[in-house]
Amino acid sequence: MQPAIVSLLLNLLLALVTTASQQQSKTSAGVAALPQADGVYYRQSAAKWIQLTQARVADSKIRGMETYLQTDGLTGLNMNFVYPGAHAAIQIFEKRPTFFVRGIGTGAEALIVQLTCKKDSRAVSTTSLNAARENDAGFDKKDIHRVVVVLSLDGGFSATPEENLKPGEYLLTFGSANTGYDFGISSAKR
Repeated sequence: MQPAIVSLLLNLLLALVTTASQQQSKTSAGVAALPQADGVYYRQSAAKWIQLTQARVADSKIRGMETYLQTDGLTGLNMNFVYPGAHAAIQIFEKRPTFFVRGIGTGAEALIVQLTCKKDSRAVSTTSLNAARENDAGFDKKDIHRVVVVLSLDGGFSATPEENLKPGEYLLTFGSANTGYDFGISSAKR
């Protein structure tokens, strides 16, 4: 290829990358800059990101291990994870929140799981029989809420539920119930 054509193509490529970067900056004008530290963040308003903490598992139980091993995995292995407290520390008052994730999991693994609420705890169950490529942990299908993932030009990704979430307690997870970030959807401010 002639040097002039190579130079023209490189300049065109540079212009496209610069334009895309400027477009992302314009899109986020008036919006808080994306968080730079690794973590999971909720966009509370156009000007504020709130960092979620990893949900602490208070208790976990495995059922069916003996049968699972005896049948070489042909039966289900059931796990139950319990998280302390009736509600997550972060309560959200919108039905379709946007989260930004950097340095944790991948967009392909991201999904939201609804937790079962108890008096002073929240729980989720998994079974090996439900495990699939898009549901590594084996969550019950009725508890899963898929997310729309948008990759960021500077790393990380945003995740927004495909559909509105009903009031309740949830876990944003990346393929495992023991590495999730809990939050609640509230219908009214407390």
